[in-house]
Amino acid sequence: LLNRRDTWFSLFASFVKKASMVMVFFTALFIIIPPLKNAILPIVFPGNTTILTTNAAVGLTHHYSANGNFMALALGASVWLYDSKKRAYWVRIIVTFVCLLMTLKRGPLMWCAAGLLVSYYVFNSDKKSSRLFKVIALLLSALILVNILSDFVPQVRQLMERFQTIDVDDGGITFLSGREVLYEAAWILFRQNPIWGVG
Repeated sequence: LLNRRDTWFSLFASFVKKASMVMVFFTALFIIIPPLKNAILPIVFPGNTTILTTNAAVGLTHHYSANGNFMALALGASVWLYDSKKRAYWVRIIVTFVCLLMTLKRGPLMWCAAGLLVSYYVFNSDKKSSRLFKVIALLLSALILVNILSDFVPQVRQLMERFQTIDVDDGGITFLSGREVLYEAAWILFRQNPIWGVG
């Protein structure tokens, strides 16, 4: 029924890429032409004024967190379906990466990077000597690119500042933006009902 290349995962990745590229298109469009965001989003999401005041790229979603997830999905699917013979893939990957940075979301950025790194290791396991060098070169290139972009693009600078945010509370230092309170409460609930949970 399916040929060797069209496995269920390739078909799924192709669907995810096509669906999420719609979100990439609107994200890039709203970044390039900001007045369009103010004209279109109130019609799509009436009553949600938060999306109009944020500097983060919300795309065609109700919140920039959702858009960050779409950008991570689009980037992962685009890399998975990469074809070195087509230049359009590089353009798509670069535009999607920039849109992901513009969402200002740390989680999707970090999980996407981790997923791509693991995928690279899995699919290049037979090239152990050059694999480490390529990964280090890729990470360094990405860090340099993000550093350069942060000088020219305010959203990228804000993203980097969010990574550098340190909260000092009760003598402790955390990078969790207050989430440590939620984690502690969740741990207490888990210890009270470790097998059945609390619903």
